[in-house]
Amino acid sequence: MNIPCLTVRPNTERPVTVWEGSNKLIKIEDILGEVKQIVSGNGKKGNVPKYWDGKTAERIVNLLESMSLKF
Repeated sequence: MNIPCLTVRPNTERPVTVWEGSNKLIKIEDILGEVKQIVSGNGKKGNVPKYWDGKTAERIVNLLESMSLKF
């Protein structure tokens, strides 16, 4: 969705979001500065991780159908 994400923690269950640049891990005291950067257009820019296109269910159905596992 191209919305900057700030995670106020030292880690995340989705590290790919940090690697790809769509998320930034920050400390609580950094929130104001980070939000100001985002609002001014200078926030971290990144890529959408591979396969995060909203078509996961479609790919799974196609895979199951190709394996003759029809429901």
